[in-house]
Amino acid sequence: MVSREEIEDYIYNFEQLAKVDVFKATRQRDIAETRYLLYYLLNKELDLSDTYISLLCKENGLSRERSSINIGYNKAMIYVNQSPRLKGIYRGMHPDKFKKE
Repeated sequence: MVSREEIEDYIYNFEQLAKVDVFKATRQRDIAETRYLLYYLLNKELDLSDTYISLLCKENGLSRERSSINIGYNKAMIYVNQSPRLKGIYRGMHPDKFKKE
């Protein structure tokens, strides 16, 4: 189980690497896709539930229901495979997930 401080640090590091405010209330494609990657990483890497991720969003001023979170993290890897920018963010957060080049 990760602490609240670790979660906040993880999100901070993600936003610094992504150079966007993922909790900005917008449907702008690059921000939405980046947000989906954050959902995916929070779920897969930190083992956070969609309910908890929804709560984090609300605490940061972005109202998202569990269904939106699920849709987002289910699509995240499709976007990562299509976007060098998202792949770079993922690689920056978890370099161990990528083969040495």
